[in-house]
Amino acid sequence: MKGKSVSYVGSSNSTWIRKDTLMDKLTAKAVEGRVIAESKTSLDSLVREGARRMLQEALENEVAEYLARMTDLRTEDGRQAIVRNGYLPARDLVTGAGPVRIQQRRVRDHRRKQKFTSRILPPYLRRVPSVGELGVAPVYLKKPQRVVGLLHATFLAMMLDALIERTVRQAMKRNGIRRLAVLPEGRMSPTPTTARILEMFSDVAWYEYEGGSEHVVFPVRLKKIQKDLLKLLGVDARIYR
Repeated sequence: MKGKSVSYVGSSNSTWIRKDTLMDKLTAKAVEGRVIAESKTSLDSLVREGARRMLQEALENEVAEYLARMTDLRTEDGRQAIVRNGYLPARDLVTGAGPVRIQQRRVRDHRRKQKFTSRILPPYLRRVPSVGELGVAPVYLKKPQRVVGLLHATFLAMMLDALIERTVRQAMKRNGIRRLAVLPEGRMSPTPTTARILEMFSDVAWYEYEGGSEHVVFPVRLKKIQKDLLKLLGVDARIYR
């Protein structure tokens, strides 16, 4: 039987390696580069998905607030005039995080008198302005750990946003409250959003005076809507004293 010629290479520690053994030709630097590239691809996907979700949520909230403002409008037969009507065809947008696909709510006016146009995403828009174009200072994240940290903080903020909204709406349902005056000019909304809830506390301020031995604290005077919201959230209003 004809044999195969095999030669060996010696090493300083007497370890013998077959020359015909298949060995990975990648150097340590190449392996590191591949790991970094794969990590960057994963992080890019996470950032892109986060951008898509935030934009989608903003569009949903915009429609919800619009419908809340128009809830009193009725048709001749007593139906609500302006309602949700499914979704518009999906749109591909170019964002700073990469291309994303968005679906906008379709809003229908049974009276055919009013047309809803999104201020966040007008029909002609195909490219979302970058942070620089919006006059916002960009955040430079030079390390993957910082990107992960920012995504984690963003996720927590979105969860807190959803929790506040959910808590208030569920408490409204339990207490038989149909609407709250959280819209501009004191108008009522059956679906208060977190942005509107927090806006109700924008004028709350704490004043304290200290001069010599004199120390005066001016108490915070909460409005009725603020007290109602705190109660729905399960927060004791005495924390403002």
